[in-house]
Amino acid sequence: MTEKNIVPARENRVNHKRRKKKIPFFLVLLSIPYVIVLSLITAGNVLGPERWWWSSFNLFLPQWIWGLPGAALLLIAFFKCRTWVWLPLICIGWVGGPVMGLRLHKSGNACGKHLRVMTYNLKMGARDQDAIAEEIKADKPDIMIFQEMSHQLKNTLDPLLAGWNVSRIDQFEVASRYPISDVSLCNRIPRKVPYHAMRCEITIGEKVVTVYCIHLLSPRNGLSSIRHKLDDGISEWEHNVAERLMESQQLTEQIGTEEGPVIAAGDFNSPVQGLTCRSLIDLNMKDAFDVSGNGYGYTYGRFLKPQHSFIRIDHILFNKYLQADKCWAGNEEGADHCPVIADLYLQN
Repeated sequence: MTEKNIVPARENRVNHKRRKKKIPFFLVLLSIPYVIVLSLITAGNVLGPERWWWSSFNLFLPQWIWGLPGAALLLIAFFKCRTWVWLPLICIGWVGGPVMGLRLHKSGNACGKHLRVMTYNLKMGARDQDAIAEEIKADKPDIMIFQEMSHQLKNTLDPLLAGWNVSRIDQFEVASRYPISDVSLCNRIPRKVPYHAMRCEITIGEKVVTVYCIHLLSPRNGLSSIRHKLDDGISEWEHNVAERLMESQQLTEQIGTEEGPVIAAGDFNSPVQGLTCRSLIDLNMKDAFDVSGNGYGYTYGRFLKPQHSFIRIDHILFNKYLQADKCWAGNEEGADHCPVIADLYLQN
């Protein structure tokens, strides 16, 4: 090779190295604001989303949207500098894992008296009553905890509940294969509607399990306010958040006085990261899906514009006298909410 040929070859190698250095810097520069946003979302979820309006508002968005910038960065990295694809992949995994609430567990570790518990916001049976009935038949629960029960569902569900113990007050209903007693309603604060929960006791052998059927205040009005009038909407949203926290605090104080096994299940209108749920978890209660579910377990959103469930706001919580072996969300067709089913074990 002549000296004339060697010099251009060296220049080409130098220019190639310079291009390689510029492309990663460009990619990193694009990634910085993305990583900052994901860090803020994660910090808000850890510290308590309701402490800031933006993080509490984010709780009710489809969290997969935060993976879209990562997908765009992945394409850039793939075509421009494949040695840096790990950076957007980490961000996408961050979203698909902790941000979206992914859970992975093995079953088979629990022991004791088996109880299959179902909670279901029936939404007055407005969607598909046959799908509701088929879900109940397929899951064969021992205890069913219903919210927004209506007379429209009576003809559909009564044949399924023949021989069961059933207690219903207002919108709440608990149906059990075991005797039910001491049924009462819990007052709601603030009193926009009369009640936020029904309490009852279920006798299983020699043990009494206290069951709370819960339906907490909806964030719907606050979310609509932000959509239609941002400045005043933020104030109304913060007011809505404060009301829901007051309500959950009252419920937490009441449940905190209980002795023995407790199941608190229903439509909490909050993901488990929210302080609404965490106030109960701070009582050493556990969320059945958190400790025994697999996947995301989303229960709401099927009949909104995204047309798929994207948020988990229905929960089954239990205290130290019970264990969970498996938990999952049921079909999306019966009502606006998917039911949640958990295999619990009452300790001997």
